[in-house]
Amino acid sequence: MLKTTRILVTLALGLGPILTGCLSSTMNPPLQQSVGQPAHALFAKIGWPDRETVVAGRKVYIWSTQHLGPQVFGEGAEYNCQIRVFADDRDIVTGTDWRGNILGCSEYTTRLAQ
Repeated sequence: MLKTTRILVTLALGLGPILTGCLSSTMNPPLQQSVGQPAHALFAKIGWPDRETVVAGRKVYIWSTQHLGPQVFGEGAEYNCQIRVFADDRDIVTGTDWRGNILGCSEYTTRLAQ
């Protein structure tokens, strides 16, 4: 039983880069397309940000999710996603970044695809 569990954990860890690659292909293009557009155009797609801050004179809009999923090998899996959108003083998107995993970001990838 322990050997089977170890094999499954190894497989799951090995799939991480593959799943991240899949997520990158669904998150990066639509976020990059928002550069040069009004921030509110992105709000219309993915909803209002969870928070807003100013860093070095630039607005930063932040969307984030975090929750525990079904138990895997006796532990809850953590699903999370954070999107940051940087905007200038005219509220035009100047850059974006994100981090998270495929299940944490699924809500945003669905909205971005519409």
